Amino acid sequence: MRRWVLLWLCGALVLVGCSSLLPRTRETMPSGWKSFEQAMQSYDAIEPYRTDTAQLQPLGFDAGTNPNVRILSYLEVLERFLPSQLLTREDLAPGLLDCLTAGELCRAFEVNQRRTNNRRYGNFFADFLNFRRKTETTGWEFNAVIVLRENLVIYKIWSGQPQILTHEESTNPLGPLQSVGPSLLRF
Repeated sequence: MRRWVLLWLCGALVLVGCSSLLPRTRETMPSGWKSFEQAMQSYDAIEPYRTDTAQLQPLGFDAGTNPNVRILSYLEVLERFLPSQLLTREDLAPGLLDCLTAGELCRAFEVNQRRTNNRRYGNFFADFLNFRRKTETTGWEFNAVIVLRENLVIYKIWSGQPQILTHEESTNPLGPLQSVGPSLLRF
């Protein structure tokens, strides 16, 4: 009787500790910003018609130092902000109007920054044998477009998600056999 109780307790302890064996992933795009708030502080420090490209570099909005900054050509800026049937030229912000008149002297920096952590949780054996997988994703995302005329910022706009929190659960009633069917059909 004691053996069974001892064996049962050892098994319970093993199962409780097994969730730490589940995979975790982290997606980080390198930049100087460790949080959404830091990215917003850098963005807020930019003043249209006052900030130049030299001042953008320490703020993290420079393609030479931040690998997640994309340089948009004049045509890409036009495509993004060009007036449509719903929006006329007069509806555009003054900085965008300046860009339209500047032609090839206008360009933009597009920043896409995201940090996420994926953590699988739940029953180790159900996850390991592919019966049920639960994943929690947390993090943040920040996007900005900084429009420049020559080396002077003339317009800025941002979007983002200060907090990302999602839960995903996938269930496979056949567990490890669930994926065997499609692989047999390939032969």
